Amino acid sequence: SKLEAIISDLKDYNDGLYQLLSAAERRILRQGLGAEIITTNNVSELLEIQTASLAYGNMPQVAALRRQNLNMLHFSQRVSSEELQIPRKDITFERATTSSDLLGRAVAAYKRQGQNVNVLVEWKHFDRDASDSARVAQLSRLDSLARILHASSKPTELCVPQCLGYISDDWHPRVGFVFEFPPATSHSCNSLYDLLEGNAIPFLGDRFSLAFKLSLSLSFLHTSGWLHKGIRSQNIIFLSEGTSGAESDAIPSLKDPSVFGFEYSRPDSVAVESDLVVLANPDQHLYQHPRAQGPARDRYSRAYDIYSLGIVLLEIGYWRRISEFWDEDYTMDAFREDLCAFHVPNLGPKVGKIY
Repeated sequence: SKLEAIISDLKDYNDGLYQLLSAAERRILRQGLGAEIITTNNVSELLEIQTASLAYGNMPQVAALRRQNLNMLHFSQRVSSEELQIPRKDITFERATTSSDLLGRAVAAYKRQGQNVNVLVEWKHFDRDASDSARVAQLSRLDSLARILHASSKPTELCVPQCLGYISDDWHPRVGFVFEFPPATSHSCNSLYDLLEGNAIPFLGDRFSLAFKLSLSLSFLHTSGWLHKGIRSQNIIFLSEGTSGAESDAIPSLKDPSVFGFEYSRPDSVAVESDLVVLANPDQHLYQHPRAQGPARDRYSRAYDIYSLGIVLLEIGYWRRISEFWDEDYTMDAFREDLCAFHVPNLGPKVGKIY
């Protein structure tokens, strides 16, 4: 038919344009294509996209994550299924985490099928005075997030270690996400925040690569239908061997970042209640958009995640902690204006126009 001929011609034109791109440009296009195409909230359409895009890199995986998230939203008020709940007795905490930036996490051993697995537990604290309905909603959301992070089909570009499940600690009260360490890791957890204090500055190409990976990770998380709400350098972790960046003059490796900090993450939906983000360290407020904090704060949106990512990219570009740009005379609005008007434009001579 005439329509089929038109579609065939358009395909040929697109294929021709694609062939004009360099190998690097093709890779970037494939990685970014999902965010432009996978925008529907129709589960059937997502299944069609997932099936039709098998030859397009990670697009089927991202479509599957979004479809899974939408399916779980239909049961947002259910009590967690307990399928991913890990018995507390199976987790043995080996030592306290010494880094000041990892106090919300703990290194442990998980006894699974008779074998000890090295894990990192990230805590989610609950309000003791919360109503039963609020607690059920929070547990349901936590269960849904654990399923997203547990999915074996999730793209590696998400930069999140395998979530094995979660444990409950009713005494505090809190719930802990249980993440598996990579096999070669020997319990060394260095945050980007730690590395920024070191004496050695990583190569520019490595910093470019890190910035790209973190940007792609957030893009995939948003495309799957979730908000992070905790993007900051303390939550970018490098699970590797060696001493912390603050104690070593060696150039730190930025090869394999892992994104953590999912304590306040939630689906990007008006139907889901947004928790108030409580930050223990005053410096952590510097990563939050002025309109995303305070009593008169706006409802959290993707734009505020992107702002937080921008702060981290600024840190990577200058290789300085964002707290070094802060002055006690600033308001949060004035701080944001100074970053945008002065520090962002002056980043060019250090890392180039493309960055």
